[in-house]
Amino acid sequence: MRESEKRAAERLKIFLQENRHPVRFEFESGSDPPDIVFDVDNSKWAVEHTQLHPYVDSGGNELSGLGVHSVAYNIKERLQKKTEGKRNSSWVLGIIGPLTSKQRSLIEEAAEKSILCDSIDYFADISEKQAILEQKSNGCNTIEVISALSGSSQLPNSNHPTANIQAQIDYAIERILKEKAPILTTLTNYDKRVLLIESQYIFARQDNVSQSIQTYSNLTGGVDLIYLVTPKSVCQIE
Repeated sequence: MRESEKRAAERLKIFLQENRHPVRFEFESGSDPPDIVFDVDNSKWAVEHTQLHPYVDSGGNELSGLGVHSVAYNIKERLQKKTEGKRNSSWVLGIIGPLTSKQRSLIEEAAEKSILCDSIDYFADISEKQAILEQKSNGCNTIEVISALSGSSQLPNSNHPTANIQAQIDYAIERILKEKAPILTTLTNYDKRVLLIESQYIFARQDNVSQSIQTYSNLTGGVDLIYLVTPKSVCQIE
């Protein structure tokens, strides 16, 4: 059982209970698939959990939003370790991706030199289209590394910019359905086969996810119900 599965299952349980359905669920050892088994109104649901991420083309390869942010997290950890006890200022490093491994290495090296020498000058050769480093004199001597996508970045195998919200969701939903619907199709000993989508994309809403599901309705065979979990709500996608 993954924490993300448990979190989404608890949210769905509360939603169903608020709509006056008696509900319980369990994670059975060795029963994957499905990820979760729900009992709702004395009917047995097979529930497959997945997450909706934004995606970006990275040198011809698919990179998820999680991958983009993990780059920033890893750089932050290394910079903290290499400069611990040697920082005289606080620093904020903004990375504008996607970047090649060489570009990331040059950015990290320039940031490390700047931090250790307490001077922004060592970052002068880094393009502002790739990264920005700011020095803060607040006495905390901390490091923050944040990430963002370039305005020119595109979705994988597409001419759509990553800023196109509906295109982002269409890409993610098509990917999810191609992965999960065949799994649910095989689960024949259940009353309902359910796809539980937990959004990791801040702009995903019920209406645009529903539009994507309609666009790829030919891929929903074997899926009886679809629920969307966002940080603010749980809803059924029609």
